[in-house]
Amino acid sequence: MDGLDNTKPVNSEGVTEGYGIETLVSEYDFDMTLTKIKKEVLNQDDTVWFMNFDYKKRAEAIGKTLPNTTLLVFGGPAPGAKAMVDFPSIGLDAFGQKVLVIEQDGQVLVKYNNIVDFAELHYGDNAIAHKVINYRLSKTLSRAIEK
Repeated sequence: MDGLDNTKPVNSEGVTEGYGIETLVSEYDFDMTLTKIKKEVLNQDDTVWFMNFDYKKRAEAIGKTLPNTTLLVFGGPAPGAKAMVDFPSIGLDAFGQKVLVIEQDGQVLVKYNNIVDFAELHYGDNAIAHKVINYRLSKTLSRAIEK
């Protein structure tokens, strides 16, 4: 393939597998988890919903099989902007925030990036805004998926 003849493995020395990825287990089925997360997110006045991206449906369109898997993308312009002031690339993860909901081994898992960990990884530092986003996201998702 053109352009791939000089590829090399990524240097992942010192990075633990799954570093910076938080995982919660939902107490609801897959569809209800999606509904409850969106409702809980939109209950916040400063948050905008961007999209649901159904990976399973997209995979089926090309003849592949995936379990129920949907990427949710949303964010808060004010906290997102604060998180990006001194750490602009955090915009990749902090605004819009990405949450992956996947049905795996009989469980519905909710996965998201820990912004503090990502700031540490990319910048060697973090800001209060990153901690605020982590706290809010963790609380929002936990409220949505617990009965």
